[in-house]
Amino acid sequence: MKWYSPSAAALIIANLVPLYGVFFWDWSILALLVLFWIETVLVGFLGALRMLVAVLANTPLRGGKIIWVPGFCIYYSVLVLGVGIMMFSFFGHLEEEMPFDESFLPFGQANRVLEKQGLRLALMALCASQAFAFFWNYLGQGEFRRSNLRNLMWEANSRAYILFFSLFFGALFMGLGSPVWGLGILIGFKVWLDLATHLRARRLATEA
Repeated sequence: MKWYSPSAAALIIANLVPLYGVFFWDWSILALLVLFWIETVLVGFLGALRMLVAVLANTPLRGGKIIWVPGFCIYYSVLVLGVGIMMFSFFGHLEEEMPFDESFLPFGQANRVLEKQGLRLALMALCASQAFAFFWNYLGQGEFRRSNLRNLMWEANSRAYILFFSLFFGALFMGLGSPVWGLGILIGFKVWLDLATHLRARRLATEA
């Protein structure tokens, strides 16, 4: 699969919406990380759906879906929750939203940041790109017949790892005192890793 394929192009365009927000709408680093975090939650949900739909004969893992799908959901939920708590611990002061203000889950804080910054359109674009890849590639192109559970788990988990590195680079750029350009570079880094992960997953599915 090429970088200009329909699903890859949709992913690139969706990621350019936050880039526009950085340079023209003065979005904060917390707002961008909230966007990417919610997208990561959706990636995990779609990852579980991919695992459920995948042809079981392709998987090299013992135990099959009855073991690995619930295990993936538990591991991924803990991972994403930990990243969300770190996100508000590092950058919550930018929007006066700190972790554990209301509950253990940071969804309330994330929703308020989205409302304050007016990021509903950007969130819809990111979610639409993920949904498009699921329906166009995975179901429409028959990737579910060639995918296996190990590759699907790696694809979903890698998105959470990308967000973790985004937290690191975001903190670094903020410390250097150049948040606008730092955020622009951060988004470029995220797009590059996102696209590379996406293309790798499509290639593995094709070769399986």
